[in-house]
Amino acid sequence: FHKRIPRAVFSGNCGQTENKPRPRLKKLAEMHSDLFFVSDVNKGDLDRGGGTSCLDLGPEEELRGARTGQCSLNFQELCRFKYLINASSGGSYTGRLKYLFLCGSVVIHIKYPDDLYEFYEKLLIPGEHYVVVNNADEIPAVIKRLQESPAEAEQMGQAGRAVMEAMDFAEVCKMMYLMLKEYSDRQRFEVSRSSNSVEFRCEDDIYRHYNLPNYIHGDNSTCVYSPSKPFIPPGYGGSYNGQGVRCEVEGPPEWPHEFCACPNGDPLAVACEAGRY
Repeated sequence: FHKRIPRAVFSGNCGQTENKPRPRLKKLAEMHSDLFFVSDVNKGDLDRGGGTSCLDLGPEEELRGARTGQCSLNFQELCRFKYLINASSGGSYTGRLKYLFLCGSVVIHIKYPDDLYEFYEKLLIPGEHYVVVNNADEIPAVIKRLQESPAEAEQMGQAGRAVMEAMDFAEVCKMMYLMLKEYSDRQRFEVSRSSNSVEFRCEDDIYRHYNLPNYIHGDNSTCVYSPSKPFIPPGYGGSYNGQGVRCEVEGPPEWPHEFCACPNGDPLAVACEAGRY
């Protein structure tokens, strides 16, 4: 732990409005370069060469302040830092939190809006397994306090990792079983399918629905029910066949053009992104 870079790190898209956590985090990194390293990078930057590792741009001592569109950090590289920041884009949660714990670094978590949390967070105690802050402005003081107590910081990082290492697939399945059973015990109505719903039988259905063809692997082993022949969509690897979902019921409200269906009912593709439906 003592050999890790003694700064807090965040790598991801910080292009939201200024009142959101990530842009504020970037501003703080510019103001406190001795405490932070923030790499503001998005998918477009990666396509244009921003996928270069930040560790390849110079010595570790230069990984401070904020950079925009220049480089990125993969998970193993994030683990080179003592303090890892989890910040959502401002509208919901971020899926990276559970993985950050596995580094054994100290996780600094900015609370999600509207008291959102993931199920496993109930197992984590602030101050023992990680640090929870209300907003990004609280982080500089947190980093300074952790730097003054390196043994305590290391112990917190190890405690957080121990909890998340125990959260394996079997534990997640157990949680899902208990949750669904509780819902079932309390249910007092007959379930009916919404006219806006789309059937997902296999993992590939999700990727077809969100127009992510590179993730499709045509594996029927992920299917709840075996699809019938012919083994083409719908069929092999799924049941989804291009059904559209109305904008007002699908996806984050700030990104309707990425998640809604095109006027002709086909899933949104590059050709219709300009329409911003």
